[in-house]
Amino acid sequence: MKSLMRRVEELRRVISTIESTIAKLRVMHASGEVNEKRFKRDLKALNLGLKSLREELKTTLTNLYSLADRRCRFEEAFHFYRDIGKPLNLSAFSLNDLREKLAMLPIDSLEFHFHRGDFTAWIRDVIEDPELAKEIAEIKAKGESLRRKLIQLISERIKTYKEESNRLSEPSPQEGVNHEK
Repeated sequence: MKSLMRRVEELRRVISTIESTIAKLRVMHASGEVNEKRFKRDLKALNLGLKSLREELKTTLTNLYSLADRRCRFEEAFHFYRDIGKPLNLSAFSLNDLREKLAMLPIDSLEFHFHRGDFTAWIRDVIEDPELAKEIAEIKAKGESLRRKLIQLISERIKTYKEESNRLSEPSPQEGVNHEK
């Protein structure tokens, strides 16, 4: 998640820089510092770059929003066990799916996976959210209290994914302004 948020912020900075460059180019053209031919060439190039960056920003924001529902392959899914060699024939394929399965999982299975660090490893390595994995590893609870805490942390993270996606998708002041003459 953090790498996606960093990429969104980076894209927004570059878009803002290009928008400022376009504004400066317009001023230079209006004052006669830049001739018509150079102005059109540079404006076209800047707008092409701006279009490409905005498309990447849109894709990155979509990816950020969908993190909670991103499904993994069967081999990467979280497969629940009661104990070693005692599968439950129950698997989670996304963070949302894990949250739902935790609500109905037998406590002995939940504690088995928690104490082995299985949830932490899966969230870190498959979901690719080391921050959430660390928070889960630090839980000091057992039984239903452990279940509630796991579900709470995962629910908060899913809410964060969606809030960050919405916040970062808000247009910058000049975004959407047509810079073509």
